[in-house]
Amino acid sequence: MKKYLIILGILAVSFFISSYSIKNVFLGESPRVNPYYLSNLKNQIGNSTSSIAQIFQFKKRSTYDFAAVPGALPNNMFKQVAVGVAAHERTDGGVDYRIQPGTKITIKNFTLPDGRVVKGIEIGD
Repeated sequence: MKKYLIILGILAVSFFISSYSIKNVFLGESPRVNPYYLSNLKNQIGNSTSSIAQIFQFKKRSTYDFAAVPGALPNNMFKQVAVGVAAHERTDGGVDYRIQPGTKITIKNFTLPDGRVVKGIEIGD
């Protein structure tokens, strides 16, 4: 009797594996393998973990520890230029920006007085 239960269990597991494979691993019930299977699986796992985290109300870390990054500038070198945005002018003339998490920005086209159109960011509410 124990042998029959083991065989029945193996048949059930193989049925579920083949059903899953037909829907996810293979393309259109053909023997061709879905080239995006691994990325889809990764997204499904990521979505599942975020859903589980929301259920238990785990909060993701919303700030980044810049001090842990080699070559990162310390916070005291940045000056506040707008709400949630700080800037630092480099010695080579470039500018580094630090945007705080939760700051709403949109990318827009701006027309300069000489008629040129440039892309820029707009910080809004």
